[in-house]
Amino acid sequence: MKKPLAVGTVGFLVSLAGADPVISNLTSTGSTGTNLGVKAAGFRMPVGASFRLDGVTIGAIAAVGQPVHPTFAIFEGDAAPTTQVVTLRVPAAVATGLMRLVPVRGVELEAGRTYWIVGSFGGGGDVIWAQNNDVLPTGLATHVGYLFNGNPSSVENSYRLDGTWSEACINFDALPGADNIIGTADDVPIAAPALFLDQPAQVTTDFMTQGVVFLPNPGEDNRHEILTNDTFPGRSISSEPNLFTTAGSGLGLDGQINATFMAPVYRVEAGIGLSGSSETLEIFDGSGALIDSASGTIARVTLESSRPIASMRLRGTGGPTTSALDDLCLGFFPPASCQADLTGSSDPNDPAYGVPDGFVDASDFFFYLDRFVEPCP
Repeated sequence: MKKPLAVGTVGFLVSLAGADPVISNLTSTGSTGTNLGVKAAGFRMPVGASFRLDGVTIGAIAAVGQPVHPTFAIFEGDAAPTTQVVTLRVPAAVATGLMRLVPVRGVELEAGRTYWIVGSFGGGGDVIWAQNNDVLPTGLATHVGYLFNGNPSSVENSYRLDGTWSEACINFDALPGADNIIGTADDVPIAAPALFLDQPAQVTTDFMTQGVVFLPNPGEDNRHEILTNDTFPGRSISSEPNLFTTAGSGLGLDGQINATFMAPVYRVEAGIGLSGSSETLEIFDGSGALIDSASGTIARVTLESSRPIASMRLRGTGGPTTSALDDLCLGFFPPASCQADLTGSSDPNDPAYGVPDGFVDASDFFFYLDRFVEPCP
């Protein structure tokens, strides 16, 4: 029996139930900051995790009497803010201290993308975005810089961005470090061989913190192993350098990849058919009943369900051939199924504001009224 790849961890260590700090330098605030022009703070999300945006907290200094009440929004863009994602609601009251900015609707900050918190102050805002001298934002996301009117800025405005973990993506190129998120600085790289014969380890509980366990556990020779993608036909859609595979009938196995999920999952996405043969990805509910399936050869497929997905299987479409997948992503929020379900709360300061909760009630009505009286962006 070959050994497991790593000692398994127990449960999720990143919350699926509430807001987690994604990036922050809100340790203290100075007495100066920005209240002119347009200021942007950029960050890049980790490649292994997406987060539902709960809100942004900034250090604020009242500048009573100034002519402009500032606006804030989240933008996307690699080198600079280019596309607005969502408006952040700015409290009407002006006060010195911490100011909470909440999105006007639910949005997901997607893995690997770069976003910007953008404050627009015109010729003089009645709120100063305070700076935290010489303290750069850190966290699960990576700070990419500050811009003032489109130019690099050395003024480190203070903020904390909070989100709820909404998607885990496993690239099989690294194990998560202490922060339990793949794609951050403490990742543990995985060095893999090219052949089953040379791989002494199988994956079982190694990605439990990402919400998935591969079965059987203990592992079995040539099943659920990480190899380099060099010799696989599907390398073109596989993130370098590794992929995840089970041997087929040539080595006496059925070629299946089987996994169970540690929390409710509503979306499974992966690159499949990387061995060059047609493969079928299947998802099952808690009773073992098939929910849906998709087949493909060197293709990225997505399966989504309004009821919880408890497990998945990848198999050769035509029989027990070697199966291989990569860049497995698991979504932890159910798809929106009702257009009238707009929010989980009518309170703009509640993280559930603008996030559908599966129910249509008075909160959705008052959320709609808020949108109705707002001007278009």
